[in-house]
Amino acid sequence: MKPLDLAISRSKSLLEFDNEEDAKKYFFDLLNSLRINFNTIFRDILKTDLSYDIGFLKYFENSIQIFLKNNGFKKYEIDKDTFEKMINVFIGDFLNKNRYGKWTVIKDNFINNKYQLGFVQANGFTYHLGLFILLEDFEKSDFNDVTIKLINKLFSIKKFNNSTLNEKLIDSINKFYDKRYSIEDPKITSSEFEIKNFNNFDLKPYLLEIQNYLNKEKNNKNKHLIYYYIKYYCWQTQDPKVCQFLINRISYEKSIQTVRKFFTSYLNEINNINSYNLDPLLKIGYESTNKNNQICLEFLKRKKPANS
Repeated sequence: MKPLDLAISRSKSLLEFDNEEDAKKYFFDLLNSLRINFNTIFRDILKTDLSYDIGFLKYFENSIQIFLKNNGFKKYEIDKDTFEKMINVFIGDFLNKNRYGKWTVIKDNFINNKYQLGFVQANGFTYHLGLFILLEDFEKSDFNDVTIKLINKLFSIKKFNNSTLNEKLIDSINKFYDKRYSIEDPKITSSEFEIKNFNNFDLKPYLLEIQNYLNKEKNNKNKHLIYYYIKYYCWQTQDPKVCQFLINRISYEKSIQTVRKFFTSYLNEINNINSYNLDPLLKIGYESTNKNNQICLEFLKRKKPANS
């Protein structure tokens, strides 16, 4: 069966509603019923309510294992499919309460009035209910923090820290890399909110300590975190001093891969780059033995004004 035929076949299996509001009422009522029943079972087994704190997940994992070993299905007269849905509802609620995403109702693309329940990640990727984990994941002999692994894999947050950099700067960097929904504006991610806030955050007072940090840092991945952050700062503010700082930084880098990223990524968001001092770039372009010579010349040609 062709991929399109498979998609249409799956669409036919979805529930049909007169409109989106009816679909939302059905699915959100279903969510509420599943979470209430799951919390009741969980409280009965372990005499405690479900929690949505990150530290609770390990306890949650162990509790599910105990439930399965004790054949909990028989006591509560629920089938495997229903219990899997309860687990997935808890995971979705956990992610929602920790700003990783939110529940949504998805209208099918192939058949009118067909809908399904899904979970949309804060950066826009949508998961269908039931995609997260199955009970077999908990039953495997090599079981090791199923839910924690899933969340770390799909929703990990890069945390940057360094004792030589100002706390306000580190806070801004970490907000930039935070892909969860923003506390200040729940409609966008913390990253998007921080980029907008760059206009109110003056990076210039921190350039010297950034310079010192980059000169001493040996890990190119950590350097990338800083350069990528400055790239978007330049994109949002077009601050001349910060843009020139980023251009100048290419002279300090020895890694061929890192230098190449300046031409393929870091410098791409600077408007009217030819109005800046491009000597650091020209030096690479004039060195025929430099392994980034050609990509540098291509970059300069691409950025050259049309009327020059």
